[in-house]
Amino acid sequence: MTALLNRLERAGYVIRTREHTDRRIVTLRSTPQAKERAEAFFGPVNARQDAVLSRYPSELLQQLETVLTQLRSTMDTQLTGRAGDG
Repeated sequence: MTALLNRLERAGYVIRTREHTDRRIVTLRSTPQAKERAEAFFGPVNARQDAVLSRYPSELLQQLETVLTQLRSTMDTQLTGRAGDG
């Protein structure tokens, strides 16, 4: 992890700061350069996804959200070994 963070910091994508009295705690923040690159990549993708989702009624999207939430819950149950009704 340290090597990855070092590379991201050298490339100008993250800044590390120590704001806590415990010097082992490091806060990571993305730089404006990272935000620009993310927007350049995700902006068009998000616009296309918004266009697709706008074709569906909100009730259907809410149902989809419920289904996805339930599926995630069953995955969480499986991964944590908790018994449940899933």
